Amino acid sequence: MKKVLIVEDELVIATVLKLQLQHAGYEVINVTTAEAAISKTLEFKPDCIVMDIFLKNGGNGIDTARAIRDMQIETLIIFTTGNSYENTKEKLTGISNYQLLIKPVEFNHLEEFLKNL
Repeated sequence: MKKVLIVEDELVIATVLKLQLQHAGYEVINVTTAEAAISKTLEFKPDCIVMDIFLKNGGNGIDTARAIRDMQIETLIIFTTGNSYENTKEKLTGISNYQLLIKPVEFNHLEEFLKNL
């Protein structure tokens, strides 16, 4: 069973996404902060991380992804954001193995990326 870590601070979004992924056959854990994302990545060893750009406590998904990459972890990261696509894409420069989805995320778009794990 493939494992997905959801890093999302909006409870409704995280819950819906978790239920959809579990129904599709994935093992899922969700967290709300950058610190938890890093520790769960090390502990859970996900096949994919679905990461919101803006997190609780002033956290930032981009900085969190850079920290994960600094630990030599190349897990696919699927960033989600409600912000401008081009502006966000510029900020992701230098991060390897990622995809970007604009909110509201349609599950079939997410599932396309997950099928290739």
